[in-house]
Amino acid sequence: MESALAVGPMFAHHIGHRMYHGEYYILQVTLRLIFVRDWDVDIVGQWEWAGNEMAILSTYILLSSASGRSTRDAVD
Repeated sequence: MESALAVGPMFAHHIGHRMYHGEYYILQVTLRLIFVRDWDVDIVGQWEWAGNEMAILSTYILLSSASGRSTRDAVD
């Protein structure tokens, strides 16, 4: 996409919301991320641990100040 056409993350969230049609799970990210190994298994386990089918899981991205990469065990 040409940068002149970009309208920001809020519009992207709006489009993502409009694409929702009753799916049981939804994952929306706003940054270029490097996922940790077995992230999908981990997130399902967290959701099940919550014991609430309406639970919303959220996180704060951890970056190392030197490299800009995740401080967790990333998958390359």
